[in-house]
Amino acid sequence: MSLSRDDQSKLDEIEAFTRVLDPAFASRLNLEAALRQRDRWVVRCWCGAWLGAVMMLSGAGAARGLISVGVIVSTYGFILLLYSLWTVFQDRARRRR
Repeated sequence: MSLSRDDQSKLDEIEAFTRVLDPAFASRLNLEAALRQRDRWVVRCWCGAWLGAVMMLSGAGAARGLISVGVIVSTYGFILLLYSLWTVFQDRARRRR
């Protein structure tokens, strides 16, 4: 829904006043930059999920007992995998709203 001319002019006045009064706050309200940052975060999470899967599998292959470096690496990879996937799916749920 588009705004009327009067509403658009009021919105422009508020935006101009905000830019003059607090330029740091106005610069943080850049929607395109926020979306780019969000997309980069999702890509990092997918990379974290792949890294976690690789760590989990290689750690499980290197495990030589209940307490070993392989078990620790595998556990850390599993946690990284779960956290990354949880973050990605949470972001998808937010985008659907």
